[in-house]
Amino acid sequence: MINWSYHSLKDLLRNEPLPVMVVDLDVLDKNISQIGDVAAQASKKLRVASKSVRVPTLLKRIMEMGGA
Repeated sequence: MINWSYHSLKDLLRNEPLPVMVVDLDVLDKNISQIGDVAAQASKKLRVASKSVRVPTLLKRIMEMGGA
C-alpha cells in the first residue's frame, strides 16, 4: 500500500516538473466501476464530462471502462 502522506508525496515528486497530478488508479477504477454499475441498473450510459477530466490518458481509461 502506498503511503499518501504529504512528506512521502513530496519526496516522491521532488524532481518532477510542476504542476503535477497524483491519481490512485485503484481508487479511480473502483469509482468508475461503482458509478458504472449504478448507471447500468438505471439503464443509463455514463457520459464523461471531458472538461472535468483534463488528462487524456485518464479520460481514455474512463471511456474504456464504460464511459460514453
